[in-house]
Amino acid sequence: GVQTCALPIYVDELSRGMKQRLCLARALIHDPQFLILDEPASGLDPRSRFEFKEILKELRDNGKTIIISSHILMELAEMCTSIGIIERGKMILQGSIEDILETVRSEERRVGKECR
Repeated sequence: GVQTCALPIYVDELSRGMKQRLCLARALIHDPQFLILDEPASGLDPRSRFEFKEILKELRDNGKTIIISSHILMELAEMCTSIGIIERGKMILQGSIEDILETVRSEERRVGKECR
């Protein structure tokens, strides 16, 4: 027969990256169509961050809707099809990365002209 060596591993003893993977696996076990993730890459080393982004891209490509709360906007730009910026509980910008960047640049140009 197959023998396994099962040593008890406690969640508290796992690395941050392994805890994040465990949480994602637990969230996916019932094959939800909708995921809400709060700072999913927080505290991850660069390799774990890359792997986590690849997993999220694969989920997105498989039709999952993923809402991510993050302060790392460049990271979101790599994996999101659209973003929304919420300030004090209100959606202040919403759309594609390109649209939002254009809106911000236009506002910066407008404010720059007013300050002259």
